Amino acid sequence: MNKRAFAPALATLVVITFVAPRIHAAGATTSTAAEYAQTFCTKLGTWQKDISDGEQAVQSDLDNASSVADIKKTFVQFLDDAVSSGKGVVAALKSAGSPDVKDGAVIATAVRSAFGGIVTVFDHARSDAKKLSPTSQAKFTTGVKKIQTTLATASTQFTKQFSALSKKYETTELDAAFNAEPSCSALA
Repeated sequence: MNKRAFAPALATLVVITFVAPRIHAAGATTSTAAEYAQTFCTKLGTWQKDISDGEQAVQSDLDNASSVADIKKTFVQFLDDAVSSGKGVVAALKSAGSPDVKDGAVIATAVRSAFGGIVTVFDHARSDAKKLSPTSQAKFTTGVKKIQTTLATASTQFTKQFSALSKKYETTELDAAFNAEPSCSALA
């Protein structure tokens, strides 16, 4: 058999066997519950670590800063990094598609929306931080406290959204996948 003639047939077989079953009529990708859990927990864990590392860097810079402007620069950079890392999580979740479970597409959309909302809150916080006074420590501190409160409130809301999802949809298979995924056990 001619190898060149065989290649298109093999490519078609690969698409039919491996790719087509993972694509819905609407063009959305699916993943197994285990794959989805791994992507979610790995990316969320990375984001949490980025946030924690950023907080430590801000604290370290606070100890060494010579001016409010220096502190502001560090704080804005922390928020820049949080937004960038968060967008990476949303992109990874979009790439993972929907878990192949009952209501998986609805759940995945809600998860992306919730996390996208957190990223938006960080983006707004970054915009607010850029407007903080670089000269008045009192005004800067007041502004940072408002931003911290906003971020804490968003974090609480994010947790409530996930809790509501598990109550609204049958997630037993997805819960089992999250419980079995080692990267999920490290999440706070």
